[in-house]
Amino acid sequence: MLNRVMLAGTGLLLMLLLAMSGCASATQAGYNAGLDGSDLQQMTEKMAQSLGSDARVRAAAQQGPLTVVVLPVQNYMTGEVMPEGQKKAFVGRIRALLQQQTPGLFTWIANLEAYKWVRAHELENVEPGPDPEAMNPRYALQGRFDSLTNVSAKTRSISYLCVFELTDLQTRETVWADSFELKKTAVRGFLD
Repeated sequence: MLNRVMLAGTGLLLMLLLAMSGCASATQAGYNAGLDGSDLQQMTEKMAQSLGSDARVRAAAQQGPLTVVVLPVQNYMTGEVMPEGQKKAFVGRIRALLQQQTPGLFTWIANLEAYKWVRAHELENVEPGPDPEAMNPRYALQGRFDSLTNVSAKTRSISYLCVFELTDLQTRETVWADSFELKKTAVRGFLD
């Protein structure tokens, strides 16, 4: 009887140790190699901090808040599908963080597509506000996601390069740019 209790205790301890060590990486845990919510959080925090503290951006804002239109992320990834909502989430979270961290530095202008969608869904007899052509943003914030996938018999690895830029629409000059790089690996057995 004592041997069974010791064996059960040892088995429980081994299972606990295996569970704790399985959380270290995507390869060990066998999760997929796609971008997820924690990547969204890390990437947007880094980009917002970089953009909000950039010397050129702050110098341009000395004449008044920068009027910026936010565009959805462009997906140039190999094999990964990025839905429209996810594309908008990355730049939307950057915008929200900048609004909190650097109030008064930016004035955010809805892009024309979003403005027309909202206008088409308005209530009757409600003044829609200024004509979209009357709103002239000076800058555009956009992102581009690229990936490189490497597949072997046992794993699939994806290297991501996510570049964000603030462009002056009048001069076409890139005022600010930064990137976020990460590599994720998943065990093939979990993907098939």
